[in-house]
Amino acid sequence: MSGYASAQLSLLAAAPWWATHETQIVLAGLAFLCVTALAWIALLRARVREATEQIRQQLAREAALEQRYEEFIECAQDLIFSLDFQGNFTACNRACERVLGYAREELWQRNLVELAVPEQAEQIKRRIKGTTSLDTASTFDMAILTRAGQRVELEVNARVIRQDGLLGIQAIARDVTDRKRAEQAVRRSEELFKQFMRNNPAISFLKDAEGRYVYANRAWETQFTEPRTDWLDQTDYDFWPVDTAKIFRESDRAALTGTGTLERMETAHAPDGELRYWMTFKFPVVDALGRQLVGGMNLDVTDRYRAEEALRQSEALFSKAFHASPIAIAITTAKEHRIIDVNHGFGQLLGYQRADLIGRRSLELGLWVNLEQHARLIETLQHGGLVRGVECQLRGNTGEIHTAVVSLELTELGAEPCLLFIAHDITEHLKLEDQLRRAQKMEAVGQLAAGIAHDFNNILTVIQGSADLLRTPQTSASAAGDLVEHIAQAAARAASLTRQLLMFSRKQIIQPRPLDLNQLIGDLSKMLGRVIGENIELQLSFQAGLPAVFADPGMVEQVVLNIAVNARDAMPDGGRLTFSTAAMEFDEASARKNADARPGKFVCLRITDTGCGMDLKTRQRIFEPFFTTKEVGKGTGLGLATVYGIVKQHQGWIDVQSQPGLGTTFLVFLPEHAGQQKPTRNASSGTSVRGGNETILVVEDEPALCGLVETILLRCGYQVLTAADGVEALALWPQHRDRIDLLLTDMIMPNGVSGRDLATQVQSDRPDLKIIFTSGYSAEMLGNNFVLEPGTHFLQKPYEPALLAKAVRNCLDADDERTGEPTPAPLPATLGPL
Repeated sequence: MSGYASAQLSLLAAAPWWATHETQIVLAGLAFLCVTALAWIALLRARVREATEQIRQQLAREAALEQRYEEFIECAQDLIFSLDFQGNFTACNRACERVLGYAREELWQRNLVELAVPEQAEQIKRRIKGTTSLDTASTFDMAILTRAGQRVELEVNARVIRQDGLLGIQAIARDVTDRKRAEQAVRRSEELFKQFMRNNPAISFLKDAEGRYVYANRAWETQFTEPRTDWLDQTDYDFWPVDTAKIFRESDRAALTGTGTLERMETAHAPDGELRYWMTFKFPVVDALGRQLVGGMNLDVTDRYRAEEALRQSEALFSKAFHASPIAIAITTAKEHRIIDVNHGFGQLLGYQRADLIGRRSLELGLWVNLEQHARLIETLQHGGLVRGVECQLRGNTGEIHTAVVSLELTELGAEPCLLFIAHDITEHLKLEDQLRRAQKMEAVGQLAAGIAHDFNNILTVIQGSADLLRTPQTSASAAGDLVEHIAQAAARAASLTRQLLMFSRKQIIQPRPLDLNQLIGDLSKMLGRVIGENIELQLSFQAGLPAVFADPGMVEQVVLNIAVNARDAMPDGGRLTFSTAAMEFDEASARKNADARPGKFVCLRITDTGCGMDLKTRQRIFEPFFTTKEVGKGTGLGLATVYGIVKQHQGWIDVQSQPGLGTTFLVFLPEHAGQQKPTRNASSGTSVRGGNETILVVEDEPALCGLVETILLRCGYQVLTAADGVEALALWPQHRDRIDLLLTDMIMPNGVSGRDLATQVQSDRPDLKIIFTSGYSAEMLGNNFVLEPGTHFLQKPYEPALLAKAVRNCLDADDERTGEPTPAPLPATLGPL
């Protein structure tokens, strides 16, 4: 057998390949590897399942988180939205729909620039185009218009983000409309305060607790001529003497520790060295930082104080009232006149608390007594006119009426037109004017003293000379008649002069009647010549057929004389004073030129001088009480104020035209009298008067006058009893009480029993007794409580015999006409017409 065959046989005879040791080892290894692989496959599958579950859970958490984020975005009060770089909305939350008024689908079709207010559109467009870099952020304010057209203020915070692989703008916007309005209200309040303090005529300031100035208004600068910066952080010790500064500092401490407003009078020398008087009001203030400050207001009352000192001795009441009244100031809306703010003086004037006034309308409160005047003043302002120093009546909280000099001015606080109201209470001043009127007239009488004395000396010379000639035996009967006539004429002239003097001294109560201005001024022309002096030419130019006015002659005379005196003082070197009259009619348009004017028919009295004239500032104040351009002691400042009051009392008004160096013209307008009655003169004294046989008790302390009265009454047929004074009359009364029909008594008598006392005592015994009082004074000067009871009359001295007889007869007949008793017989022929 060959080798090959042997080998094959060997192999065939050998064991199988898997039965070998090496093969078994290999197979065991392969089995181990397979088992291991299967184990790893099982493990990997478990891990895959675990990882898959984790991924699923992570996706669920992310979905929940995204859901919560979306809900957070949707529930947010702020507007959250995204834009592309053209400004188009790509996403927005529910707040955008609520605030803007658009549905979400509508916003996706709109551009942010379209929603912006027109004035901000270009600015927003530039801001969007300029925001392109990733992570770029910006904050800005913008205003948009909602679907309903309302303006909404937004505070926007925007940044550039990448979303879905694209760049865009994401923004969060907060609605700050209410905050903006609040800020605007604060700015308006600050502006209001600044405007108020800037226009406040009172000196106003603030100091800290150490006495350093932290604020001073424009009035302060004007008063002390110091720049405001020089006052800030300084104390009173830096500007005033030590004693003065110490007083100011003590009042500051008192204001800080007090609970209310500290009010006191303070004095100090101004920078020009003049001693000034201030009414000072100080009160505690807390600023925004919580600092305790002292607020103060000073009213310069130097002129008032000096005028008060000049009048203190004669007018104590005036002195007390003159120190009062701080200026009242209020600011209202121009359209509704709703009160925005008032100062303490306004509330004090009308009796209101500040909280009761703010926000309310002046017409609602009923502050204006004359609504027609208020409407005219507002109309004057609206047509560009000025309202300065107009006398008005204001009603207080309890219904009391205050008279005040009012000035009004249109202004603006922010964008709202407002009305600045300033009122100075002159109620007490008007009362004092009334009391001072007699003193003012007596001053005019003093100016006329030389001329009156000259006239009276001439009259006395005629009377004395004629009386001496009558006593001489050489005087014939015919010459005696002429001398008696001269005496009578002189006495009549003296009586006329006396009546003129009394016209200036009596307390005037308005007693209007139809009055011819031409006649009145013509009658006054002689007196006017004495008032103005020889170096001033007086010219009269009257309209013929001038309509009458319904006025008090005495008061109109006072108007004429006061203006004449004012004109005289304006022409110290002489000049010309012209009086002219004219009838005028005003329509609605022409009446608007003066706040006091009104449509209708009027009589104009024009008084023109060629004096020094006045500038606008002086002309605006000439009718203010106590304002005068004269030196101290040369005038009270009441003359033209009195003229203004009288003309207003007669329902008229005054226009003043003047320029420095060109003279002054006063135009006094009085309403034309609508009645049928014509102006009349006093009845003639030649009218016949009946006599009688009644018994009259004549009480007169002047023997000559008593004898004259007795003679006149005896010639009239009366029975006459005489007494030298009240004491003697009371002694006669018990014996003759039943037969006395009339008591004729002087008011002012010696020995302690006046005519009024006598009348009171005898009327208590005989209430039906008729009484006639006589006096050289006017009835108004006999006392404010002097009232004529029924059955009493007043006869002004001097009087003519006929006037006495008429007064006696009228008094006696007063009851006879009611009871039907027979009338007395006429006067004897020997007495003749009286």
